[in-house]
Amino acid sequence: MNVDKPDLPRDAAVGRQSTHLWIARPDGSLDYVNGSWRRFAGRSASDMLADGWQRLVHPDDLPGFLADWREACRSGTPMTAEVRLLAADGSAPVFVVQAQPLTGGGGAILNWHGINTVFPADSPALFHGSEKPSEIMARVRTRMIASADHDLRQPLSALSFLSNSLTKRLHDPISQDLLAAMGRAIQSMQTVVDGQLYFDQVDSGQVQLNLTDHPVNASLVTLANEFSPMAERKGLGFTLHPSSATVRTDPALLDTMLKNLVCNALRYTAEGRVVVGCRRRGDWLRIQVLDTGRGIAAEELGLIWQDFFRSSQSVRSYPGGFGLGLPVVKRLAERLGHTVEVSTTPGRGSCFTIALPLSHRSAAPAPAGGTAATRPLDGLRLLVLTEETAAANAIRLLVEEWGGTVETARTAAEAERLLAGASVPPDAIVADFRLGGRAGVAGGIFTMHTLIGGQGHSLKAPVRGFILSGDDGAVREREIELAGYGMIAKPIDPEALFRALFPIPRRRRP
Repeated sequence: MNVDKPDLPRDAAVGRQSTHLWIARPDGSLDYVNGSWRRFAGRSASDMLADGWQRLVHPDDLPGFLADWREACRSGTPMTAEVRLLAADGSAPVFVVQAQPLTGGGGAILNWHGINTVFPADSPALFHGSEKPSEIMARVRTRMIASADHDLRQPLSALSFLSNSLTKRLHDPISQDLLAAMGRAIQSMQTVVDGQLYFDQVDSGQVQLNLTDHPVNASLVTLANEFSPMAERKGLGFTLHPSSATVRTDPALLDTMLKNLVCNALRYTAEGRVVVGCRRRGDWLRIQVLDTGRGIAAEELGLIWQDFFRSSQSVRSYPGGFGLGLPVVKRLAERLGHTVEVSTTPGRGSCFTIALPLSHRSAAPAPAGGTAATRPLDGLRLLVLTEETAAANAIRLLVEEWGGTVETARTAAEAERLLAGASVPPDAIVADFRLGGRAGVAGGIFTMHTLIGGQGHSLKAPVRGFILSGDDGAVREREIELAGYGMIAKPIDPEALFRALFPIPRRRRP
C-alpha cells in the first residue's frame, strides 16, 4: 500500500503522524504499532510486524540503530536513538526513538514500550549541534505540550460555548436537566485535560510549583462533588471523613493525585464501599483512600507504578484505561516531596496513602464570621434531605469541620422517622427542590411544609428551612423565598453555605 499526497507539502503529509507508539517483545521484535505509525508508513500492521525494523528504518541508519537496540535489549536499559524512519511518500524524516523496559516483580523484562517523535523540519537548530538527546527531547516535549494545550482546549471551549448557548434557547425542564448534565461532563473533561497538561508542564520544568497552606477539607469537598454520583451509579458506599488539617502542598496537584486514586478505587470496586480519611502522624498528614475491591496481586505490586501498566484482569473487566493514573500520582508525589504507598489484601481491597507535611499554621481559617479555634457552627444540628450523594457529602464535610452535626435522609419518610426519634429536633432542615426525581416539581418545598408543619416537638425556636437547587436563577430564588425558605445553590459553595447557616440559633440538649 502506498499513500501519495502530491497536493500536500512534505511537512503537512508527515506532520499529522508526528508521534508513534509501539510495543516490542523482550527480544526486541515488534509486537504492536499504533495507527499513527501505520498511516505514516502507509503499511498494514501485519506487514510492519512481520518485516520488523529492517523496512522501517532508513538503510543508512539501520546498522547503528540495530546495534543500539540489541544492546538495550541485552542490558535492559532504556534507549534513545536519533534515526530516519521511512514514510509512505518516500521521505525519511528524522525521529527520536525512545524505548522503556517494563519489568516484572523479579526484574525480568516483560516487554518494551516505545515512542517515536519527529523533529520539526523547519527547526534544524533543534537537533543539530552538541545537544544531548535528553535536551533535544525536552525541547520536542515543550512543543508537543504547547500544541496539545491549544488542540485540546479549543474544542472543549467550543463545546462549553455551544452548551451555554443552548441553555438560553431550551426552556423545558427535561432539556435543561440534559444540558446541565452535558455541562458537568464538559467541565469534567476540561478538568482532566487541564490537570494532565499541568502535570506535563510541571514534570518538564516549565512551571513552578504553587506550594501554599491548603485546607485538606477543600480537597475532600471537591471529591464529594465529583465522585459521589459515580459511587451512587455503581451502588457503592462513598464516605469522606472531614479534617481540619492544613497542609503544605500544591492544591491543584494534590487534587489531581486524589482524583486519580478515588477514581481507580471506585472503578475497580464491584461491591462494598470506598472511604477517604486522614490521620496525623507527627508533622505529617496521611490521606488514605481505602476500598473493598479485588486488591492487587503480589506479583503486580512492583508494576503498578510503571507507565501504561494494566493487569490482564483489569484490561478484560475495565477496557478503555491507559495505565497512567498511578504513575501520575507517583511522579507528582516525588515532585512535591510527598510520599505515596499502598497496602493490599487480594480479594479484600487496597489502601493507598499520600503522606504530606502539615502546615506550620495550626488550622485552616474559617469563613468570614467565625474562627477555626471557636468552631463557628459548634452545636448546630442539621438534617439534609436529598437523593444526591454529592450534595449530602459536601454539606456534611463542611458542617462537621465547622463543629456541627449532620444527619441525612433520601426520602421524606426517612426524614420523618429521624425527626420522630430525635430527642432534640434539628436547628435547620435542607431539602432538595426536586426531591422525588420529578422534573419541574417542587417536591422539596412540599416536603419541607410537611416536615416543619408536622413537627410534634415543642420548639423554643422555629426550625429554619433551606431548599437546594441546581438552578440559581432569580425566578427560582424568588419561588423559594415566597415559600418561606432560603436557597442554597448546587454545587455547594462553602462560603455561601456558611453564610446561610452561621446566623441560625442552636438549641441546647436537655
